[in-house]
Parts: sequence; structure tokens; C-alpha cells
Amino acid sequence: MQQRVSRLFCAGLLVLCALSLKAAPEAPGPLVFSDAYVRASVPGQSVGAAYVSIHNHGPQDDFLIAAHSSAAASVDLHSSHNQQGMTHMQRESRLRIPAGGALQMQPGGVHLMLQNLKTPLKAGEQVTLQLVFEKAGTQHLTLPVRALSAESSSGTDSMPGMSMPGMRMDGPMNGPQQGAHSH
Repeated sequence: MQQRVSRLFCAGLLVLCALSLKAAPEAPGPLVFSDAYVRASVPGQSVGAAYVSIHNHGPQDDFLIAAHSSAAASVDLHSSHNQQGMTHMQRESRLRIPAGGALQMQPGGVHLMLQNLKTPLKAGEQVTLQLVFEKAGTQHLTLPVRALSAESSSGTDSMPGMSMPGMRMDGPMNGPQQGAHSH
């Protein structure tokens, strides 16, 4: 009897081992991130911008609905558009990542605005972001901080026509209104 129990136990153990070896590794989610970085800030600047391309390999659209970072008090989802030679930024409640397509954040377009930076963003450092999606849930990213280009001291070189002092902000804003976007 004892020998039979031992054999059954060993057989059960072998079955469990075999099942664990045959189990497929966890498949990656439908969202893939690339070209992610944060722009370095200039002295006295209270805002920063982050960019990332989000590719959706899933069968359904997903939506970026929020973002958070320990580097700033808040992070807003923004889009920019040019009107009569002036770039206007608008806070968005959500950003669509189409099924089988991508959302490409870039200077002068869709971006993440880090509001009320806790410390200046310096080239070579890293910033962590938590992106919250309607379907994919919270995704954690670590982005490198890239230097501003040499031709800019205002931090707006990548957004031609941008005029921070006279910039019009479309959409609701939380927190202090400083003519720039906060995290």
C-alpha cells in the first residue's frame, strides 16, 4: 500500500513537472513601446515633456487615460496644433491607440506634459512613468532624459512657432496657470 502511494505521488509530481515545462511563456501584451524619452529641462523651468511611440498589436483600440511620474506633481496628456503661426496646446482626457496601429508622441504634436517638476530634468538621468490604459491597465516605463539641442535655450526648439509667454491654453487646466503645462 505504501509503495502504491509513493508511486502515485511520483507519477503526480512527474505530471506537474511535465505540465510546467509545456506551459507557454506568458505572451507580451498587445501594447509595445518604442522611441521613449524625456526632454531635459532648462534652469527655472517647471515643466517637462515626455514622448513615446505606442504600438497596438491587439484586435481592439485602447486608450491612454492617465499618466503619473515621481518626477513631477502631475502628468497631462496633450496635443498641439498650429493655428496662424502659433502653436496651441490642448489637454486631452484620453489618447487613442488604434488596433493594429500606433500613437506616436513627438515634439510639436501629442506628448505627455510633466507639470511642476520636483527637480530639473538632466540629460543622462532616467524618469519613470506609469501609463494607465483603458484595456491594458497600468504600464511602467523608464525613459532616458535627453539633452536639449544646442540651438535652444528656451526648451521650445522642437516646437516651431511656440511662444510660451503668449501661448493660449485650450481645455481645462489643474493647478497654477503659468503659461506652460504642468505634470
